[in-house]
Amino acid sequence: MAGHLLALSIGPVQEFISAARRTRDLWFGSFLLSELSKAAAKAIADGSSLETLIFPAPEKPEELEPTPEREDPELTVANVVVARLPDGASPKDLAGTAREAVQERWREFAGQARKEAGRLVRDEIWNLQLDDVIEFYAAWAPLDGSYPAARKRLMRLLDARKRCRDFAQPLGDPAKRRLPKSSLDGRRETVLADPDRAGSGLRARLRLQEGEQLDAVGLTKRLAHGRRAFVSVARIAADPWLRGVAGRAKDDREAAAALEALKEQCERLGGDVIGKIDERKFPIYAAFPFDGTAVYRDRYPSLAKEAGRDVRELDQLREALDRLTRPKNRGGLGFGDPYPYVALLVADGDRMGKLISALDSPERHREFSRRLAGFAKEAAGIVREHNGVCIYAGGDDVLALLPLDKCLECARGLRDKFCKSLDSFEIADGPPTFSVGLAIGHFMDPLEDLRNYAREAEKAAKTATPETGGSGLHAERNALAVFVHPRGGAPFGIRERWQDDDGSIERRLARWAGLFRKGSLPNKLPYDIRQLARHYASWQTAATLPAAIAAGLDRLLAQKETRLENADKTWVLKRLAAARSAGDLHRLANEMLVAQHIGEAVHQADEAGRAAAPAKEVSS
Repeated sequence: MAGHLLALSIGPVQEFISAARRTRDLWFGSFLLSELSKAAAKAIADGSSLETLIFPAPEKPEELEPTPEREDPELTVANVVVARLPDGASPKDLAGTAREAVQERWREFAGQARKEAGRLVRDEIWNLQLDDVIEFYAAWAPLDGSYPAARKRLMRLLDARKRCRDFAQPLGDPAKRRLPKSSLDGRRETVLADPDRAGSGLRARLRLQEGEQLDAVGLTKRLAHGRRAFVSVARIAADPWLRGVAGRAKDDREAAAALEALKEQCERLGGDVIGKIDERKFPIYAAFPFDGTAVYRDRYPSLAKEAGRDVRELDQLREALDRLTRPKNRGGLGFGDPYPYVALLVADGDRMGKLISALDSPERHREFSRRLAGFAKEAAGIVREHNGVCIYAGGDDVLALLPLDKCLECARGLRDKFCKSLDSFEIADGPPTFSVGLAIGHFMDPLEDLRNYAREAEKAAKTATPETGGSGLHAERNALAVFVHPRGGAPFGIRERWQDDDGSIERRLARWAGLFRKGSLPNKLPYDIRQLARHYASWQTAATLPAAIAAGLDRLLAQKETRLENADKTWVLKRLAAARSAGDLHRLANEMLVAQHIGEAVHQADEAGRAAAPAKEVSS
């Protein structure tokens, strides 16, 4: 082999992706990073050829073109680009060209936002920040031996370059300016002048809360790339309830009329109060193409304040919602209030570095890149099939918001698709595997917190501990972890490796959810099992502990009012019999509690089930 391997890293990842208060912040940060990486890849391909690109490995030049407004990208690119340069090509020159392309693409996005913001922006601060955003690192190594050895050396050089960060001096004296910092990450000063300068249309797009400040990156996230409104966390949280209402409305004239009245009130208030969803972009929400805050009445004061309106203007919206939620004996249709919890999914492949290190040629690496790109496209579709929104799918990484009743099915679908996509690649430890973290939280929790919860769940999926039901190398990774973060209570959850039978974690959770939803088991049962776990935690005689636990569970179940059918009773008794330690009891209780939260959303989505029995309150 001859020539060089070139690797580029574009950032800042943390600022672009993590610093987010709204779903658009989170989505656009991921999209922006992909577009910048794509610009770098295009610059390399234009300076040599398309075949020089290894990661990504586009099949046609059009995949590297900038994504038009209101459209989804053909190719999502991770923040690392790898290319094999032919003999005679200058890696230094190509890296410089790629850096200029990245900066130019960033300026295009920032320029769009600046134009939209108009007089709202402090130009002197904006200009100081504009060229102080992009992090760009490059490394190259001669390809004069085996490909794995050269790639390993290259990535070590890139890592070393990233550790030698550039620390530029701040321009001007921030202390003299005394401006507040950005509310999204606190690193840079605000570029906003008096927010009162914003007209109603701009205010609606920015959705600025009282006292909120934005730097150049934050403002670009809110305003660049057209007027594409992203689906809110509230809309996804409310989706099971709205599907339940829409399902009943198909055969019930009263329900249909009440739902239509709610939609009419949303239209009347306009997009500056209740955001409208683009039905062409998100057809899965066509039954109610509005921001989900419309069905959470405790959000009405904030909605009115953000839009600069009097909250009394929302009285008719409240009446339309009351018609759906009030009990039938009070003149309503008895749907109850929508459950306010949502799932954030974070997932990626396991031991990807080890797998890539085993690839013995650039051609094999290109094929691997194409398989990953194919999975990313499929992943976005799988999320949509489960009524969710894919915020990012690139390489082996997936970040998505999901309604609670469909999050388990989606996690399983993503895992199966990933394994199938890479079934021709294998290392000594076996075929590629996929770990998924699901964080279940209140839709009003800060989005950055939800993302951190999901990241923690993903780490739990990749790391087995005695508390999560295992330890050792063979118990790690290839797992699903689900953690609930209730308001006003301590988080709890479960973690277990994927299985391909009826005993798998997601199937067990679905079955427990069904039993609690039908009232076959009392909602207090998992709390009583927790109490048993505390009691047996100090048991002195290990040999008699399993028998004591079995007796305790038998007594507990005999005291409870259950309505279990024969098959369900057999299954429940089998699950209880598997608990042989205090740790087992604690994990069993957590499994039931997670299932209760998911079951509440399943109940609301099942309009036939809603008609059969009233919703039960889940304790936090």
